[in-house]
Amino acid sequence: MYDEEVPRDLTIHSKIIYVRQGELLAGNETHPYVGNATIKLYGEPEDETIAYSYAVEGGNKVLAIVGTAKLYGQPRDRMSRLKAVVYKGDTSATVSAGLDWTAGDKLALLPTAT
Repeated sequence: MYDEEVPRDLTIHSKIIYVRQGELLAGNETHPYVGNATIKLYGEPEDETIAYSYAVEGGNKVLAIVGTAKLYGQPRDRMSRLKAVVYKGDTSATVSAGLDWTAGDKLALLPTAT
């Protein structure tokens, strides 16, 4: 039995996900999905490609949404400002307080000046 209050992880493994007229849904505006939802696409460079029409070719790993995709997760505070300069090769960074990072989150540092 599914209980929306208990986090449940879900992984979809596929070469092609094609939502033509239907919907791909996870949670909704009032009840976000509380687990981890992962889509893993598989394919090799030599694999056959999929053609949706004579004019549109999708490749060999495809997530194509022509219909609707609505993916609602828990709200997260995802951005912060650096409190000190960080250089290539540094192993730590100091950021403003208030982030809700959890184990496994990935960090990206992007330049703001040249």
